[in-house]
Amino acid sequence: MKVAAFLILLCIAASASFAAPPVATSEPADALPEAVRASVTKHLPDGKIVSFEHHVEDRRHLYFVDVKRATGDAVTLLASGRGQYLGLVEEDEDGDDSGDVFIDLDTAPGGVKDAVAKYFGNAEVDSLFMEVEAERFIYCAEQTTGNTTRWASFALQGALVSEETEVPVDQLPAAVKDAVTKAHPVAKMDSASLVKEKEPAKTYYVVDIANSKGVKLELTVATEGTIQSSDPIDAADAAPEPAPTEPPPVKKPQRRPRG
Repeated sequence: MKVAAFLILLCIAASASFAAPPVATSEPADALPEAVRASVTKHLPDGKIVSFEHHVEDRRHLYFVDVKRATGDAVTLLASGRGQYLGLVEEDEDGDDSGDVFIDLDTAPGGVKDAVAKYFGNAEVDSLFMEVEAERFIYCAEQTTGNTTRWASFALQGALVSEETEVPVDQLPAAVKDAVTKAHPVAKMDSASLVKEKEPAKTYYVVDIANSKGVKLELTVATEGTIQSSDPIDAADAAPEPAPTEPPPVKKPQRRPRG
């Protein structure tokens, strides 16, 4: 099974561009570290290891192990370099080439699976993907109900890391709308969401706009209307427009990409 390239997803400063994707190495089964092999044997006892790819994300080692099961099915198990089980990789039906690593919720680590079930109740979750953030494995669950999408992010053991909920642009607080309009007078606000980080506790809005040059930007705006960061969301090398009257940008928490 071919594994899609896995991009580095990190917290970034507004003035920095995205890091280049890591180089993966495809290796034969007999080169797999013993701790990872043991994890595969434990979770897929009927499987035969075919090959694997090794990635390094924010100093965390990730192993995408291709396994052929007794049924003939081919699956890809994701494990850390220490053999921590991270779930079975789910193919993206939409053919998204963003590099996101989608995990089959039914095969997610126990702590994550239980936390998702508790948070969303009996409602179906649309997708679950894993990213490395500040050397932690973070799982983000996405759910759309009606016209509203929300996301909840969990640590490997199930602790809630952050919540994000879509907000209609016309329902944004006046201070947030005014700040965006002042910084980008002719830009169109495409979408917005309210984000609540848990540790440390922080609440802010994320507003996606299209500026006068046709560049799409993602703005992080404090609830009182201070623009904290401005990042391009269409091209990694696009330069964000400055916000002249705003203070220097601060480090921006990582968000899930819109799908």
